Amino acid sequence: MKTMILPLFVALSLSACDSADTNKTVEPTAAPTQTSSTPPTSSTQYSCENGSYSFNINQITEDKLEFIDGAGNKATLDRQPSASGEQFSSDEYTLSRKGDDALIEIKDGDKTYTHRECKPAK
Repeated sequence: MKTMILPLFVALSLSACDSADTNKTVEPTAAPTQTSSTPPTSSTQYSCENGSYSFNINQITEDKLEFIDGAGNKATLDRQPSASGEQFSSDEYTLSRKGDDALIEIKDGDKTYTHRECKPAK
């Protein structure tokens, strides 16, 4: 009888160890860091007509720009079809650029103001 109790005791002891392992508290691991899928923006400062008007363009995507003028007015400009160069516009602003030259048109009610000879600031 003693010979049967010993194997039974060992089996029960091992089974108790296994169940103790399943009740262990597992410490949570830190969540993986996520990388942003937003492309980095590039920024260009423009000065027009010998400094009479300035604005900044932040390239958000290939088809979208953020426009901020010297007075702090902001707009998001979307790419428009253009026969030559690039054109971006919103309800109030239209930016046309070809190479380093740019032109900005600002609509204010019934009036349109055009700033020419806009060049990237150096």
